[in-house]
Amino acid sequence: CRQEPLRLALAEPKIQVASPKELPRSHSLHAAFQALHTFRGEQGRLPRPRAPADAERVLELARSLEMQQGPLDEDVVRAFASVSAGDLCPVAAVVGALAAQEVLKAITGKFLPLDQWLYFDALECLALEEAAQLTEEDCAPRGSRYDGQIAVFGAAFQEQLGHQKYLVVGAGAIGCELLKNFAMMGLAAGPGGDLTVTDMDTVALSNLHRQLLYRSADIS
Repeated sequence: CRQEPLRLALAEPKIQVASPKELPRSHSLHAAFQALHTFRGEQGRLPRPRAPADAERVLELARSLEMQQGPLDEDVVRAFASVSAGDLCPVAAVVGALAAQEVLKAITGKFLPLDQWLYFDALECLALEEAAQLTEEDCAPRGSRYDGQIAVFGAAFQEQLGHQKYLVVGAGAIGCELLKNFAMMGLAAGPGGDLTVTDMDTVALSNLHRQLLYRSADIS
């Protein structure tokens, strides 16, 4: 694939989509990211979670871009701005895996890397009834390791996560990834929370390259 210079690719993006129906949303996200970078340059920070004034400023900056690819989805830009200061471990895991896959494609030359842009979002999570009613105070930092998640879903959601009781059956390649995400999300890490893991198998040498909990000393 032909690699365009960043300046040209920003102005005339070629975006990978599974369906043509997704293209307008991706173009709006493309504009939202550019507006976010401009906002950070202006303010020296990201928009505060659920702060209407900050979200409206990002939207204003997005509107100022020349949208040659169609109308701007303003609701998507507002939602994007409202949670842009947050971070979610499971989403980071997906994006990290995708980036690693693209690096391997480029190094080996065996498969064709993505051509230009790909946008992924899970904004449907913000349509949950509890998330839709969140305020700036609900999502303000608490000085907690989970502040990135609180910025998206609020402190009450984080507290509820901590009270959960879960059973994980199998701690192999998929189970280890689940456990890592659960630990970084704070699942069952609060008062009354409980996480039980069971696995009837033993660790083999071939298991070591596809998980992160075991080492050579754990074989057998």
